[in-house]
Amino acid sequence: MGWSWSSILKHYAVRGLLLIVVQDAVNMRLGTFLFITTVLFALGVNIFLGALILCIEDTVVKRATPILSSRQIDVIRPIAYFSFAAFLTVLPSLYVPKPSAVNNYFSNWYLFAFLPKANEADWNNPGVVLSVYPFIPWLAHTVWGIAIGQVSKRMKWNTGALALVNMIAGISMICIAIPLRYWANWTSINPELVVPAIQSSFISFFNNVKYPPSVVYTLITLGANHSLLSLLLLVNPRRINESGPLIIFGSSSLFFYVTHFWVYRMFSALLLFVGLLKEDAMYSGIGFWLCYFGGLGIEYIICRKYAAFKKSTSKDSLWRLF
Repeated sequence: MGWSWSSILKHYAVRGLLLIVVQDAVNMRLGTFLFITTVLFALGVNIFLGALILCIEDTVVKRATPILSSRQIDVIRPIAYFSFAAFLTVLPSLYVPKPSAVNNYFSNWYLFAFLPKANEADWNNPGVVLSVYPFIPWLAHTVWGIAIGQVSKRMKWNTGALALVNMIAGISMICIAIPLRYWANWTSINPELVVPAIQSSFISFFNNVKYPPSVVYTLITLGANHSLLSLLLLVNPRRINESGPLIIFGSSSLFFYVTHFWVYRMFSALLLFVGLLKEDAMYSGIGFWLCYFGGLGIEYIICRKYAAFKKSTSKDSLWRLF
């Protein structure tokens, strides 16, 4: 597009800030907390950090070009990215405290960046920070995505090769996660808290720590995503249905996220009122599935209308960022 790095960084700074503002607006009902780090907070910060990392890479490559050949740079670049992603993946499993530290006080800045927690003594203080998604633990996934994108772009794989690479990556990650889950306790973050014990229950294998993401959690989720992406690439349709639900939801994903809270809240209230959903069976039975698919139907309609509205706005409109 011919953008300068200053324009790119400005664009992603605006996108990141918008995500943080939106998440704060969505969570205004939780008035006990001054600020909550939700998934939009981590995404907002890391979407800017991802652009900044690419900017730094571009600067480093330009300075290294007189010293290193393009072939050497193409080898060093993915190694650096994958190594950094691996370091960030391991990091949370090393610094998360033991359960005995549950009442310890941590600074708000530490909660913002590293640790999902609210200081117990401050729960009734309006100035408390509730950290759910600190940005550093999730930066690993951002860097991994950049690395995969860089390699795919430079290797110029066709669809079949890309599907094969994703399947190999997915299966490899899951195969690494299985022994780590059972024999390397530190990669699971306080596995002694899992009930029933990991060794005694198959389902406990999947009861992984997500906040912050443990090594095993990251390997399983990224492995599953790579495997799914491989299958989607293999069935890659020649004709794209622009009105299909994946296209409609995907092209207005932030709008979907923001509105789904209210859509499902109001739709479930309606179903409760007419008796199709029961208070004691909110998450089971025909009422649950009626609410689930009915909500998706409503979201499809409003997301489709929003996508049409978005196309009518200028290319630099904030509405397009939703």
